[in-house]
Amino acid sequence: MRKLGWFVLFWAGGVAAVTLLGLAIRAMIG
Repeated sequence: MRKLGWFVLFWAGGVAAVTLLGLAIRAMIG
């Protein structure tokens, strides 16, 4: 269970990082 929690945390962090990166790139381009 603990490993699953860490996996979810890591996945959520990755999604947040990619989203922020996309927004930053879009802001720079636009």
